[in-house]
Amino acid sequence: MMNSVRKIFIVILASAGIRIDKINNSRIDALLLIGIGYGSHLFIAQYVTFPIAITYYLLLFAVRYVYLFAGFVKNGFAPRMIKKYGEVRAWNRYELQTSFMFFQRGLSFGLLTHASQWSLIDLINTYVIEISAPDIILVKYFFIGIGLLLVLIGSWVNIASTFVIGIDTYYYKDLFLKRAIIDFKVEGPYKYFSNPMYGIGQCSAYGAALMVGSLAGILSTLLNQVMMYSFYFMIEKPHINSIIKSLSKRIVVTKSIMIETQELEVFV
Repeated sequence: MMNSVRKIFIVILASAGIRIDKINNSRIDALLLIGIGYGSHLFIAQYVTFPIAITYYLLLFAVRYVYLFAGFVKNGFAPRMIKKYGEVRAWNRYELQTSFMFFQRGLSFGLLTHASQWSLIDLINTYVIEISAPDIILVKYFFIGIGLLLVLIGSWVNIASTFVIGIDTYYYKDLFLKRAIIDFKVEGPYKYFSNPMYGIGQCSAYGAALMVGSLAGILSTLLNQVMMYSFYFMIEKPHINSIIKSLSKRIVVTKSIMIETQELEVFV
């Protein structure tokens, strides 16, 4: 029981950019950077207005996806990092930077939803139907309830999916090294969804935005989901197909060797 709870705790922290499994110097450096980032967040959060929050979110969003695509497109920087530093040091550097971006992504999303809380109700009041003051409270509780349900569903899917693919794959280590790093099995959410994290797993972000009635949070999650699927179809899926093709060739070669060996044994 405790082992399962510990695993879930480790996965939840890892999804936020905090890796406490197999601590090394690089992960300690990441924790220090995250600590500095969180301290800055606590200081400036009280002064953040919506224009600042949306600007910060979009800037970090752009940096994150430019960095993500730039590492893995044809002639991306990942192979050059490996050539310069070797696999282990290169991966440690990439993981550190990715951890920091994961954490700041969560903070920027939090700032955005806080700065735009209950803007969804304003939208409904303006363009759909005017909600009376007593009913607004009921609507808020409704949003909170539905949002919490979505958070629980999305979180379960993401945690269960990470158990299947592993934390390293969650951090794109397979893409970085250009090879499979796990023996993937179709289990957990992958039995029912081809891409659970990018699909139903995003319910957690939609739910978090809905719990505070943040229209900007919902729209930013939609934008993020579009970019995630773009990354999947442009980068990840070709990588997966190449691995499957490579494994298929290996199986064919192995079978051919077995057949030839059997024929030689019969001949002898």
